[in-house]
Amino acid sequence: FTDLLKIKKAARDSKLRDRFLSLSPVCAEYFEGLLRLEKDLKEELRQIMRQADIYGAYEVISAIEKALEYKAFGSTYLKNIIAQKF
Repeated sequence: FTDLLKIKKAARDSKLRDRFLSLSPVCAEYFEGLLRLEKDLKEELRQIMRQADIYGAYEVISAIEKALEYKAFGSTYLKNIIAQKF
């Protein structure tokens, strides 16, 4: 039973990662930066995808592109960039 729970958790995590990466090719580079953070990767991705659900993929992709210019990785940076537009 424990193995089944681990498999389901891994599948959920993989689905979240795949959803993020499917937004745009620039997301792969941003994902690499997120991996280097000393934060919970899954929570960072959840926060970013929540922003995509609220503001749309275009706004999140635009924020990711701007964040990459400054090497600013993390959902908080993206939220701030998006907030500056509204």
